[in-house]
Amino acid sequence: MTSSNSSGERAPDPRPARTRAAIFTAARELSADDGEVTVNALAKRAGVSRAAFYSHFTGLDDLLGAMLQEMFDAAWERGRTNGAAGHTIEQDVRTATR
Repeated sequence: MTSSNSSGERAPDPRPARTRAAIFTAARELSADDGEVTVNALAKRAGVSRAAFYSHFTGLDDLLGAMLQEMFDAAWERGRTNGAAGHTIEQDVRTATR
């Protein structure tokens, strides 16, 4: 049985987003103390296969780029929200550094 919304379209599959989030979390948790950061180590820590990793990223550099893009996007959105609320950039910087 397939799930659908009122327009007859299928709901998006949540598994890719969960896999990507698990890989991001594993990458943030791995440290130099864990040894060399490799695709194998990330996949194992994330609980996914190497194939699943490579279905989302071309390699470690691509993963790092995606993580940086997510961080920049979140910071940009916070800045837009704070700006709309009347905060100055100086206030945002002070809050972020606390």
